[in-house]
Amino acid sequence: DVVYSTVPDTVAPTVSGVTPADGSTTALATTNVSATFSESIQPGTLVFELRTLGGALVPGVVTYDGVTRVATLDPTSDLTAGASYTATLSGAQDVAGNTMASRSWTFTVSTPAATGPWVQTTAADFGTGVLEGVSITTSEDGELTGSPAPREDFLGTSLDPSWAVTVWGTPSSVGVTAGELSVAGSQVLSAVVAEGSAVEGRVAFASVAFQHFGLATGFDSVNGNHWAIFSTSGTTNRLFARVNAAGTLQNLDIGALPSGYHLYRIQPIPGGYEFYVDGTLATTINISIPAATALRVGLSSYTGSAQPIKADWVASSPGRFTSTIYDASAVATWGTASWLSTVPAGTRLIVETRSGATATPDANWSAWATVSNGGTISSPARRYLQYRVRFVTGDSSLSATLRSITISWN
Repeated sequence: DVVYSTVPDTVAPTVSGVTPADGSTTALATTNVSATFSESIQPGTLVFELRTLGGALVPGVVTYDGVTRVATLDPTSDLTAGASYTATLSGAQDVAGNTMASRSWTFTVSTPAATGPWVQTTAADFGTGVLEGVSITTSEDGELTGSPAPREDFLGTSLDPSWAVTVWGTPSSVGVTAGELSVAGSQVLSAVVAEGSAVEGRVAFASVAFQHFGLATGFDSVNGNHWAIFSTSGTTNRLFARVNAAGTLQNLDIGALPSGYHLYRIQPIPGGYEFYVDGTLATTINISIPAATALRVGLSSYTGSAQPIKADWVASSPGRFTSTIYDASAVATWGTASWLSTVPAGTRLIVETRSGATATPDANWSAWATVSNGGTISSPARRYLQYRVRFVTGDSSLSATLRSITISWN
C-alpha cells in the first residue's frame, strides 16, 4: 500500500557537514569544497560561492549528487597557499520549496613545507647537539665517535668519598689496596651517572652467592629499586644477567661463573640492556628502567665472606649524541634516514628519531623510535624533528664513528 501524508513539509534543508571543516588550516591548494545536505534539494536553486577574504569570487564548477546529497565546488585553478577563503551556500530549496538558511564557513590553505633533506656532516653541524660520552673529531670535515669512558682505577688507600657504602652485616669490609677495590658484606654505590650510561669494569666475582656488579639504585630490596647487573644470584658457581624495574624482574643464567678478572659491560639499548663478557654479547634483556632514574655504578656482596667481589677499575659512559631540533617551517612528512659511518666489529650505532608540533619537546612529542640506515622514519608528520645516536660497544676501547647523516622529508 502507498501511504500519503496530508501534513505539509515546512522544514527547510540544512547543511550537516562541510569540507574543508570550518576553521581548518590544513586544506590543500588542490582541494574541492563540498557540503552535505540534510535532505534532497533542487540543484537549480542552489547558490554555492567561494571568495577570498578580500571578497574576490573564485571561479569554479558546482555539481550536486542526488544520491549522497553532496554539493561540490571544484575551483577552476588551485587555491593559493597560505590564503584564507570563505564558502557560502544559499538559496537551496527542497522538493516542497522550503529554502535553506544561508550558511558560510572559512578555511585556510596550508603552506607546503619546503622539501628536505636535513644534512649534518660537519663539526659545526654536530656541535649544535648534546654530546654525552661522545667526541667530535676532524679527521675529515667532522665526525662523531664514542669517547673513552672516564675510569675509577681505585688508586690510593681508600675509596673516594663520592662513593656511598652500606654495610649489610658482619663481618664486612670495603678496602682499596694497590689499585684494587674489594667489597664483602657491603654495597658501594658511585655518584649518579648520566641517563643512558653504559657501565664497564674489570671485575672478579668470588664463588659466593649474591655478589653483584652493574647499574643500580640500590640492592637492599627488589621492590622500589632498579638495576641492570651481573650477579651470582643465589648460586656459588653460575653467572646471571639481571634487570629489575621496581619489581619487574628478569634473571637469565648466562653460564658458569668465570674465575678471576674479566671485562664486564652492560649497555643500554632501546627497550632494554645488553650484557657483554670480555667483549662478547652474552645476552639481552628487554626490560626498560624508567627514564631519569638515578642509577649508580654499584658493587655488592651480601655475605661477609673471606671471598669479596673485587674490581680493578670501573667506568661509565653514555656514548650518546642528541641532535639539535630541526624546524621544517610547516608540517613535514618525514622520509628516510641514511648515514655514513665506520663500525668496527663488536660496535654498533643505534639511531632514533622523534617529532613534535612545538619547538621545545613536551609530553605531546612522539616517543623515540629506531630507524635503520636507509630506512623510513616512523616518527609522525609534524613540524619539528630530532634524532639521537647511541654508540654501542662491547669494549670501551672500540667505538663506531658517524661521519654524516641525511634525513629526507617533504
